[in-house]
Amino acid sequence: QICMACHRKSMTDYFYKNTDADEMIFIHEGSGKLLSAYGEVAFEYGDYVVVPRGTVYQIQFNDENNRLLIVESFSPIEFPKRYMNKVGQLMEHSPFCERDIKTPVNLQTHDASGDFLFFIKKQGIIYPYHMPIIHLTLLAGTVMYTHGLSASIILNPLPEGCICLLLFTRHSKRTTL
Repeated sequence: QICMACHRKSMTDYFYKNTDADEMIFIHEGSGKLLSAYGEVAFEYGDYVVVPRGTVYQIQFNDENNRLLIVESFSPIEFPKRYMNKVGQLMEHSPFCERDIKTPVNLQTHDASGDFLFFIKKQGIIYPYHMPIIHLTLLAGTVMYTHGLSASIILNPLPEGCICLLLFTRHSKRTTL
């Protein structure tokens, strides 16, 4: 599924989770940062942000002029094989390289009480869900969410070999020596 979004304000009032698909967000206009249990990823014009399925996140924009192209993929988002060598490294003729990848920084654990609104997308429908307590922790490649005083825990294992949140930027220059 492909959609275009022109957000005027940040997602500060709610969290979002897509349980069906990985998301690739192309930043056509604007800048800001994506916040998740993995940390923060800053983005700007021309960047691609890859969010694995099951990741709870918020997007904070720097201003009101934002335009995003969002692609949902029901299979993992990977580098094309034509740009990879036999051991999984990017080859010299690929349009990007390892230096173009930004990983999350500023990891923080959030433990708070209140009324937290989550929009959870499942089977093409977005469901609102209120949680009285939020505790987001990253444990060995697994995100664990606990809420309230109940014993319900939802575990979202990441696919093996998955690099959690990635940001591809086209601003860096490649040089061949």
